[in-house]
Amino acid sequence: MTFLVENTQGLDRRITITVASDIIESAFKKELSKMIRKVRVDGFRKGKVPEKIIIQRYGTSIRQQVITEIMSNNFVDIILKEKMNPVSTPNYIMGEYKEGEDLIYTVEFEVYPEFQLKGLDNIKIENPIVDITDQDIDLMLKKMQIQQASWKVTDAAANLGNRVTVDFVGLLNNIEFEGSKVSNFIFCIGQNKIIYGFEENIVGYKAGENFTINVNLPNNFHIENLRNQEVKFNISITKVEILDIPELTEDFIKHFGVEDISISGLRSEIRNNMERELKKVIRNKIKSQIINYLINANEFDIPVTLINKEINSLRHQASQYNSKDNQKLELSSDLIEKQAKRRISISLLLSEIIRINAIKANENRVKALIEEIASAYENPQEIIKLYIKNKDLMNNIRNMALEDQAIDEVLKKAKIINKKINFQDIMNHYSTI
Repeated sequence: MTFLVENTQGLDRRITITVASDIIESAFKKELSKMIRKVRVDGFRKGKVPEKIIIQRYGTSIRQQVITEIMSNNFVDIILKEKMNPVSTPNYIMGEYKEGEDLIYTVEFEVYPEFQLKGLDNIKIENPIVDITDQDIDLMLKKMQIQQASWKVTDAAANLGNRVTVDFVGLLNNIEFEGSKVSNFIFCIGQNKIIYGFEENIVGYKAGENFTINVNLPNNFHIENLRNQEVKFNISITKVEILDIPELTEDFIKHFGVEDISISGLRSEIRNNMERELKKVIRNKIKSQIINYLINANEFDIPVTLINKEINSLRHQASQYNSKDNQKLELSSDLIEKQAKRRISISLLLSEIIRINAIKANENRVKALIEEIASAYENPQEIIKLYIKNKDLMNNIRNMALEDQAIDEVLKKAKIINKKINFQDIMNHYSTI
């Protein structure tokens, strides 16, 4: 066998392979001999069928099987010898084979990129130092009360934070414009989810009152001929509601499944949850800094095969999101491709760190990750058992552990800069990205 390796474009490779005819014929005769020993043909005993009959009946399929195996085996031998790492399924291209002649065929495929990690000795990482204060717990407790609150009808005038139900119609030059008549429209004053100038003009009016307000429509209004126009809205308030926030009673605390139903017990549980979430955020902040630095310091080609696979995965995730609760998430093709390339780059970089440092998944770390996930559920032990019994879930956790260990390996060489930051700032920052 002889072969020629070509770099066709980027990470695309082509191998042209020539196999001598005598090798094919030798393999053919070997397979033919096996067939003669096991085949049955009417009129002949097993193993006594003449070779000529076997060739007439099975010769073509035997020869094709032999050629297929030789092509595959030769390809594997070559990529091992040349230390190539295919990422795509090989495409075998063979012309018409004539018996007695050499077999010439090509194999086209894409390979993983080869690169040497750069900049590992120059990484600077900002490490957040965060204290959870009593005021932070107060704010979280207030959020929990608001989450359990209900709306209560009031006769008082509407104010910021109230929920109102209104009927209205919009007028331009005293003429109703298209799409401006709405009934039973519900919104919270102060959330600024509708036209600027509309919400604040509701303040001070009670249910049952009718009034008119003037609003300047923005220059990006969805109806083009109304942009930058001053319009009137005739408004009728049908209902005003205030938020009825529950007191910190034992019944309220029981709702959260806390064993100690005292206020101090609830605050202790809140602190534990906040510390768990904070730990995740800090870990992700450090990880994102390392990843961003590695991506900026290392440039390499990304296999098109992996990009297309990741794009399909992202589109599938988007379709699942859209089907949930009738939500709609639209992503441009450019954005999806950019995100796919970033994900693959991260995976390749971390894989290289794992490879050059011969990192193996630490089972204690795997166990800790499972326990951390399980701690967010009512029955952690059941979740732990679920993971242990599920091979796919365990593989996912081991991959998470490997990534964390790779990040730790980079951190060993990084310069750590501690920076004090308050809890609200760090949590609000990561809730918006």
